Amino acid sequence: MIRVEGMTKKYLSIRFIILLLLISGSSQVLAQLIEIANYGGVSTEQYFKRITMDDPQQNSSIGQPLNKAQLAALAKKRFPIKSRLLKPGKLRSHHWRSAKFMSTQIAMLGYDRLSVQWLQKNKKKLEQQKVIIMVVNVKTQKQFNKIKAFLPDNQVMAMSGDDVAQQLQIKYYPVLINARGIEQ
Repeated sequence: MIRVEGMTKKYLSIRFIILLLLISGSSQVLAQLIEIANYGGVSTEQYFKRITMDDPQQNSSIGQPLNKAQLAALAKKRFPIKSRLLKPGKLRSHHWRSAKFMSTQIAMLGYDRLSVQWLQKNKKKLEQQKVIIMVVNVKTQKQFNKIKAFLPDNQVMAMSGDDVAQQLQIKYYPVLINARGIEQ
């Protein structure tokens, strides 16, 4: 494996993918970037300043705010979200030897019986630790909204988890990804 300034390319690509997922897949545009990993070195904030907007409902291409009908049409096009590489199931937890690069925790889940049970069981921990929730398999906006309503103080995003699954070699969800490793 090639090392780049004290980190492996694999960890660098994981950091980049998660950062892009957070920025591009969020239904809300973040006012500040969330630090997911810190390898030291130069801040990347300058690269993302150009793609953030002050008003999340502002259409950057024409400068006009989107009306409710346009927002509803965009929401309809977003769903269903289907991750080809992930499905509900049990996974054997694995821990990383040194994963200090992971300063933000991420949970990947779907809208299915196993995920809902896992979510109910882990709700308090997910809320207390401000875990970012990636809903990787969900058919409708209504289902997605139910998950968002269950964790109103967490950032919840609907997006495919295929890139993360491929990088971390995950086949099943729900999972919690943190500095210790991947666990259910």
